[in-house]
Amino acid sequence: MKGSLVTKTHEADGEAVEAPVTTGRTRGSRPNVTSPPPPPTQVRQPLPSPINWWKLDDEERAETLEVLGEWVPELVRRYGLRDAVVPPCWYRHGSLVQELLALFQYRNQQQVQETAPPSAMLDFHYQFDLAIRRLSNWTSATGCNSAEHHETPLSVWVAPGSVRASTWAVEFEDHVNSVRAGDTEKKE
Repeated sequence: MKGSLVTKTHEADGEAVEAPVTTGRTRGSRPNVTSPPPPPTQVRQPLPSPINWWKLDDEERAETLEVLGEWVPELVRRYGLRDAVVPPCWYRHGSLVQELLALFQYRNQQQVQETAPPSAMLDFHYQFDLAIRRLSNWTSATGCNSAEHHETPLSVWVAPGSVRASTWAVEFEDHVNSVRAGDTEKKE
């Protein structure tokens, strides 16, 4: 028997009426207790667009990374991207973060807006194909894979404190000064 049949008294038209009621459980069984509803999910505010990664402060970068940290794994799953395109350490490489951020913003502008044209998804996939190529190149340059992370190597001439960086800065300043002085004939 699925439930127990009991008689309950209720009032109808001012008179006590007895009626059979099924309780929904058998004698001795545990009540059908449903777990409480989950707490409401925190609705994340959309990121403002466009985002200039270079100008974000630490808190803004952290918030942006949190949003990307939800979106990038979903992108990788939905499109079956390999680690050679988006390695697990993507968030540690500025070039990968910025490319993925640009792709995220483009998708949100093109695909999920109510006013998006019917061709929006095609536009996104066109840009996505180009982004995959760039992501693959940058991932290859890092040397990262699913098993290990490598720090992005800096070119010596931009490495802070290096002799080559100091030499470059002096040469660059000399060149700018010669341009300012009208000496455009200076051989490159």
